[in-house]
Amino acid sequence: MTGQNVIQSLDGIQIALGSCSTPLGIDFPQLGTGPRERVLVLNSNERIEVRDFPRAPYFSARGVLTDLDQGELPNSRAERTFPIDLSALPEVFQWPPAQQEPFDEPPVHGEHTTPPGPSKQAYFFGDGSSLVTVGPSLPKIAVLADGGAQFWVGSIAAITQGTGMYEGARGLAATMGSAYFARWPKSEKEQLERLQRGFNASVVTIFKLVLAAEVAGDSQAAAAERPAEPSTAAAPAPVAGVPASAPAGIEPPAGTESAPEPVASATTAPESAASKTTVAPAGRGPKRLTASGRTSAADAKQRPPSSRVRKPKPKKGK
Repeated sequence: MTGQNVIQSLDGIQIALGSCSTPLGIDFPQLGTGPRERVLVLNSNERIEVRDFPRAPYFSARGVLTDLDQGELPNSRAERTFPIDLSALPEVFQWPPAQQEPFDEPPVHGEHTTPPGPSKQAYFFGDGSSLVTVGPSLPKIAVLADGGAQFWVGSIAAITQGTGMYEGARGLAATMGSAYFARWPKSEKEQLERLQRGFNASVVTIFKLVLAAEVAGDSQAAAAERPAEPSTAAAPAPVAGVPASAPAGIEPPAGTESAPEPVASATTAPESAASKTTVAPAGRGPKRLTASGRTSAADAKQRPPSSRVRKPKPKKGK
């Protein structure tokens, strides 16, 4: 086979491969971590307009989803909105300061990177599935040397809901949109007018998520099933002037209330003989003790005279 024949054969193989090429798709399992994570990478070609200006202006965007080779996904679309804070417009042209080495340690100088507000995004796929996200968005504009401008909006968003195969999915999405203006006005008034006329943008989105079947349940549901926390209520305050371990029979100082008696339980220490309530013979009530440990007057009256203890009278001194 001559060299010319080899070249012709290679050209034929190239043409054959090109004619049977298939779309790249949006699933990139090789980029996932762990056995459950799914990674979606897609693009969308969108038309962006500024609405409700100047009362409450916001960006409104709609477009069709594509793979990274610009192959359109059938019956798909993207929708998003981003409220505009007119007072923050000058910040769009400001860039953060250079960072100091080492880059894997603080400090971090984050001036001019505070997002002016959140945005929401929705992605609808041809099989009826969808994903909705919300999160902060950061816009920046670089004025170019040719008189034009490059416009970017970056977002980091959390999945709020989904339908179809993505119903109940959890994860994050990173979105980067950009637009080019061949001529960028110098005054703020003309810049806003230019944005109001609308413009085209290309938006790349990366999802890293897990499906509902892999999620252990919403945090609220998990919290409801969690056992009740042990009580942290403080123990009854001790009586002023009386030690917490004061023995039975000691009265609290006048004008104070005694601490509540502990509830008997299987682990309570046995009571002393002086503090037990004895059972009286038939016809007589139980013996009751006052806070001082003495028998109450009512019990004393119920006793027969013979059972009363008489104290001996002290002898007079000689």
